[in-house]
Amino acid sequence: MLIEIIGSVAVDNFDPFCLGVGRKRKMIINSLRTQLCDLLGIKYPIVFAGMAHVSGPALVAAVSNAGGLGVLGAASYTPYQLRRMIRRTKNLTDKPFGVDVPMPRQLAEIDPNSTEESLRAQIPQEAIAFADRLGEDLGIPKVRGRSRVQVFSKGYTEEFVEIAIEENIPVFVSAVGDPSWAIPEAHAHGMKIMSCVGLVRQARRIAKNGVDVIIAQGTEAGGHTGKVGTMALVPQVVSAIRPTPVLCARGHR
Repeated sequence: MLIEIIGSVAVDNFDPFCLGVGRKRKMIINSLRTQLCDLLGIKYPIVFAGMAHVSGPALVAAVSNAGGLGVLGAASYTPYQLRRMIRRTKNLTDKPFGVDVPMPRQLAEIDPNSTEESLRAQIPQEAIAFADRLGEDLGIPKVRGRSRVQVFSKGYTEEFVEIAIEENIPVFVSAVGDPSWAIPEAHAHGMKIMSCVGLVRQARRIAKNGVDVIIAQGTEAGGHTGKVGTMALVPQVVSAIRPTPVLCARGHR
């Protein structure tokens, strides 16, 4: 099964309609009803990508209220902020929505007593110099003051999953990486897990571990999951992991 995951779509007025042929009228039933709709409890097989800094409560709720699946982009939140955003979204919709968190396979543990200065000191000077040169080359103005250090650790990822379970979120999305370790607990609480992949071998491994939906994300969709293009990736993933449902992540234009 192949469905498209897109940024936004107007579905408010999409309802079954009638076609007139002579004196005969044929009712056209909603042809967008798919296996994914039944799996996630949504009206249309349309999923809004959980983009950090963009996919907040208002936008997520709007997509879910329109019949798709809105997804909160949690990568820019702390665990405390994520819980607040989830509850704010619940105040705006009673429809299903999800939470999206990157889950890289290799994440360091962070000392809970770390300060912003100690964390900033761990950033290689080469990386800082590269970012400065890139900004100059592209004509990007420098930010006044100092930007906040965003911490993302293994402990954070585990806490995000626990919060989603405690808040009864029906769908958890792994933006990158491998969510296999979270699947047993998620399923025990009735939560579905979707995972973005950029390689066929990655799709096979995660599907074998019981993920509910694989999102085949080509390099056009931001380049987050690899260098393989969507047109080559999607049919290979569909063939490799059938009957696991596959979403196609549409690339940016």
